[in-house]
Amino acid sequence: MQGTYERALRHGGKPPAPVQRRAACPPTGGAQPLYLGEVERTTRHSAQYTRQLMVVLDSVGIATDGPLTASDLAGVPLPQQAWDGD
Repeated sequence: MQGTYERALRHGGKPPAPVQRRAACPPTGGAQPLYLGEVERTTRHSAQYTRQLMVVLDSVGIATDGPLTASDLAGVPLPQQAWDGD
């Protein structure tokens, strides 16, 4: 199985030098490198904010291109709803 770094390279080409340096550092104490945590958190937050923005736009009558699908969000750890208590 390829790691996040390898998958990112497949999709976006060569990452910036600071990201390459972080990805090259071995994990400390068995934890994942900081870079992987940053990618996961950024992905999760962007996806959740996108879902929330789509709900807001829909509530004021502005149509989007369509909902995010299960395949769009595959592998992203998100809550079931756009907001807690929905």
